[in-house]
Amino acid sequence: MSQMPSFKGVPRIFPVKVDMKYRPSPYNPKSPYVAKGHYAVATRIVAADGSGDFEDIQEAINDLPSSGGVVYIKEGTYEVSSVISISKSNVSLIGAGKSTVISSSASPVISASSVDNVLISQLFFSSPPGWAIYLGSSSESAISYCWISNCGDNSIQVTGCQEIFISNCFISGGPGIGIESNSSSSLLISNLISDKESGVYLTGDNNIVSSNRILSCGNGAGVEVETSHSIITSNFISDSGDHGIILYSSSRRNIISNNQVLSSFGYGVQIQGDYNLLLGNVLYNNSAGAYQNLGTGNEIAHNITS
Repeated sequence: MSQMPSFKGVPRIFPVKVDMKYRPSPYNPKSPYVAKGHYAVATRIVAADGSGDFEDIQEAINDLPSSGGVVYIKEGTYEVSSVISISKSNVSLIGAGKSTVISSSASPVISASSVDNVLISQLFFSSPPGWAIYLGSSSESAISYCWISNCGDNSIQVTGCQEIFISNCFISGGPGIGIESNSSSSLLISNLISDKESGVYLTGDNNIVSSNRILSCGNGAGVEVETSHSIITSNFISDSGDHGIILYSSSRRNIISNNQVLSSFGYGVQIQGDYNLLLGNVLYNNSAGAYQNLGTGNEIAHNITS
């Protein structure tokens, strides 16, 4: 029987048929292969203990071809002193979950600017001094299953982007905003944000913020919105230092529905903009009241306020 060859250090693409109806989420951290189309695209493997192709994350990214690829970061603690830069499109940066720890003195820790189709997933950012993740002028990119603890500024910063998907991240502690997203046609879904100054700050149009749990924002709101034609739905927001949800004056024709907003220092929802819909929310035990309507043409119906 012939012996299987070693592929260490060699770019690998295997024409293996993949059942595209099944996309594991999160990806199996034991496998360095990720489904892409009908092929299994292999990674550059980074290992702190020297058992991979590289010990340095940036070197692995730089070694990818111009067409992109996958960098799989094995468990371990990675001490980083400069920004990890993703400078080509179609790059996935995937760790082994919370056991892949990135300890960095740089801000941001990871930056992807003017590139598209980027995935950052399954990494633990331990006490970064500034932003943990920055996306700028990017489209069709995603951040998922990341842990960001005690960040020195906004935990995730998205600027000038479109069609961004941020999901299932665990963000806790430190000043700034959990997720600040200046993007359009984007999704922020199923994130847990706690003990930041504010939870989510959203600008740009046609976005959806859904099924997030936002707790104990010390000085700010749970969700702050400067957007039009967006949907804020099915979020649980508790113990905000300001209002639970704020729609600023530029916010028009948004839907705020099916949220539970409890125990805010201000109103459950404050609407400064015009022609928005506030429907079917539970707004309970907020110090200033259930909601405040400062705009015109807003429709408010079927909210539970006691």
